[in-house]
Amino acid sequence: MNSSLFLLQPAHAGFLNNTSRKLYGSSMRQVILIFILALFCLALGGGMTYYAMNEQTVQAALAKDGVKALATVTDGEKTTGRTTTYSLTYNYDANVNGQVQSFSNSQEVSSMLYDSTAIGAHVSIRYLPDDPATSRILGESTENTFLVILGIAFSLGSIYLIFYFVRQYRRDRTLERAGQIITGTITKSSISGVGGKRQVTVQYTFTSPLLTLGEESHGKQSERRRDVQLTDVPPGTKVAVVYFDDKTFRLL
Repeated sequence: MNSSLFLLQPAHAGFLNNTSRKLYGSSMRQVILIFILALFCLALGGGMTYYAMNEQTVQAALAKDGVKALATVTDGEKTTGRTTTYSLTYNYDANVNGQVQSFSNSQEVSSMLYDSTAIGAHVSIRYLPDDPATSRILGESTENTFLVILGIAFSLGSIYLIFYFVRQYRRDRTLERAGQIITGTITKSSISGVGGKRQVTVQYTFTSPLLTLGEESHGKQSERRRDVQLTDVPPGTKVAVVYFDDKTFRLL
């Protein structure tokens, strides 16, 4: 195979020259790390979804069966980060089996309520008669639809991430074991990002050994390359494609 072919990933020089059968990219170590990260995101997404749906259940129960009471604000907290959140802590009395018991709760509130409520002020709440520790400030019910959508998106994204990298890993192992190198041609190239995130993206075409004579297959691939300019990869530049079948191939 001609060693003058453009390599999108220089580490594949050995594969091109048949001195190595190792493809750069999806190793088992990377798959395991991605799997761990995906599980974390899956747990985060599941947690957000559970919290949001549980909160909706609590709000519905309070609206239907909640007992109104007057609570006294004992503390307030403002947390500043990427977003600013506000919370109030309040005490209230509830009737439990004919006896009055005191409870305390902390709840995230709007900035308007936080700014207008002093320590010692009274706020109206509802609590569940069969679970007096569960209470919410009246008028501060939250819309959790966005949180549900976000949680589901995290979960589905995590599942896709696992599927994608496992598929890439299996593809590369198949190409290492039984792939053949054929010549392709760049049809379009572009560069995006700067510094360590600078990526070269090429679209390429090649004649598939399995398609009808004259038909071409197409691919698109990106790689982080600081040293490549668009003038290095003009349309017509010859590239090396490692190929197994019309669904299993990649650019070297």
